[in-house]
Amino acid sequence: MRNTFSITIICLSFLIFGVFLSLSNNLFYTAKELSKNMLIIFFLEKDLPEEQRNSIEKRLNESSLVNNVHYISTGQALKRFQQNFPELQGIIENIEINPFPASFETNLAEENLSPETILRFIQVMKDMEGIEDAQFNRDWVERMQWDIGTGIFFYHL
Repeated sequence: MRNTFSITIICLSFLIFGVFLSLSNNLFYTAKELSKNMLIIFFLEKDLPEEQRNSIEKRLNESSLVNNVHYISTGQALKRFQQNFPELQGIIENIEINPFPASFETNLAEENLSPETILRFIQVMKDMEGIEDAQFNRDWVERMQWDIGTGIFFYHL
């Protein structure tokens, strides 16, 4: 009886440890994937001259923080909206002009950038002439932290 009880306690300890380890690894993987796929969208001013748009694109491409840059025209933005929200077609049909601005969609090159570096980069780009606004998940950027020395990802609540 005593041996059975001891073996049961040991097995439960290993089970609890295994469940915790499995959850930890899954959360680590999910957080790492989310940080890799952080999208930053820079909205451009209306009727922006092409040379200014090219200058912004060049600056984004030259940045070591950016992995890729994808230009979205106003027409492409309208098509995306129509595809993603077919139930809202009536609203768009009643508007005479295209309300969607042109933009650049960018992904970060590295997932282990500090939040301060990311926010500084976004602010520098927002201050650039021709960029009207930037969209990104500020809460996510401010809460994520990757400890490069230990390889541990922290998400501050």
